[in-house]
Amino acid sequence: ESIVNRLTVPAFYLAPGEDDPDKFEVVDGQQRLTTLQDFFKGPFEMLDDETCPYFGKSVHYAGCKYDDLDDAWKKSFRRYNLTLVTLPQGISLELRL
Repeated sequence: ESIVNRLTVPAFYLAPGEDDPDKFEVVDGQQRLTTLQDFFKGPFEMLDDETCPYFGKSVHYAGCKYDDLDDAWKKSFRRYNLTLVTLPQGISLELRL
């Protein structure tokens, strides 16, 4: 709902992998990334109006899965800019956490 409504989504923190610096590890935001992926691929759906009343009555997306959205809403979701923060390579595990 936050992305479709163009609300701020907290930044995702990544760090170069210790074994392979070309692969990044998610330091913070794993659950949010998984949720976004699951919504995009189909298992999750938007909350309905009764469950999520603070967004009001939205006939455009309430209770919808990604595939059920109109093309304009899908495009808005795909074009949303996520904020990624990359930590320096070699940062200690203690500082990562």
